[in-house]
Amino acid sequence: MPSDPNHPRYFHKLCCGAHVRKAVRGIALASLTCLIIQTVSVAMFDEWEFFITAVTVMDFCSTAALLVGIHRENAWLVAPYLVVQLLYILAFTIEFFIDRQATSEDPDYETSIQIAHRAGTAVGIVINIYFLKVAFNFLFFLLNKTDEKTEGPYSIHCDVKSDDTKSNTTVNVDLNTISIAS
Repeated sequence: MPSDPNHPRYFHKLCCGAHVRKAVRGIALASLTCLIIQTVSVAMFDEWEFFITAVTVMDFCSTAALLVGIHRENAWLVAPYLVVQLLYILAFTIEFFIDRQATSEDPDYETSIQIAHRAGTAVGIVINIYFLKVAFNFLFFLLNKTDEKTEGPYSIHCDVKSDDTKSNTTVNVDLNTISIAS
């Protein structure tokens, strides 16, 4: 089934009506920018731990794979980014429902800080869901484009002239059959 690259499902209103190719590029650059800011802020406060390092490396690898997948239009290089976004959504959702006051050591933990933390976590969930949606649309766009490339008749026609036999040799390749006519 041939796909229409200009189908409305490949345009995103929140990205100013941009096509999925441009939208996913913007999301990849936004992810890379957030990753750089996160890395610099963690390095400034000397909070490096194994968990933070592992998450940073995982995030960097998935974003790099997404950028290469966009450049080469390879659907399978989008998959690591999708997995990482799903993990972020899961982590943010768990964090949203954890009672921070019960885990806080400070008895004067303010309710306004708790509300701000939950609001920030909710915004993170919404942003990651949107990033996931755009990345999934890009994956489906590339898979439909790949299916389109594998459909249809393929034929190669070559004329070869040989100097010693003074004859023309024609090679026709049609799907899985090869015929040689002299």
